[in-house]
Amino acid sequence: MTTSSEELSSEIQNTESTMSYQMMSPQPAARAAGMPDSEIGPGLYPNEVGVTLTDINQAVAIYVDSCVPDNNAGLTFYASARAISADGTTQLNGTTQLVTAFQHSSSQAEIATYGAGPIGLCMMLAALGEPVTQVQVQSGGETLTQGMIPWDANFLLSVSIRTMLELATTSNTSINAATLLPSPSPTPSPTPSPA
Repeated sequence: MTTSSEELSSEIQNTESTMSYQMMSPQPAARAAGMPDSEIGPGLYPNEVGVTLTDINQAVAIYVDSCVPDNNAGLTFYASARAISADGTTQLNGTTQLVTAFQHSSSQAEIATYGAGPIGLCMMLAALGEPVTQVQVQSGGETLTQGMIPWDANFLLSVSIRTMLELATTSNTSINAATLLPSPSPTPSPTPSPA
């Protein structure tokens, strides 16, 4: 299942009223035909959508897709987010591209319960560093609120483009590894044994 940019745009517009991002308008153009993926240049990749993180005024290209794994046990979802300039060029921190990507495998039961669209939306929200969709679940006679997909908070921080952007602005200093290592202690001379 491929999520088209129109479907992704629709999902984004349905949630952006309570989120801290907006659709970019106009959208950056598509990447030039024949431009290798490894080449940094202007434009959105197929099925990417440009959004602006309004709280930090940063443009981001977001992508969500899914496929059926070989064992046909459910769907594997993929999400990526990359910091971009207004023309869609990936931004760099030194020589490192500011990109985050991750995947999540959903069982057939999870897909039957929530649907592929809402799971894809959770993937997108996690990549953007937004709160993921909350659901009510029954556990031991109690009703609990949890993320639709019960991701750990540290995992959510690790896949968030906002986290990557924050780290990029605070870690622009070079570190000399040699200064971090302790100096070796001098090797003691062997003491002569009494004869």
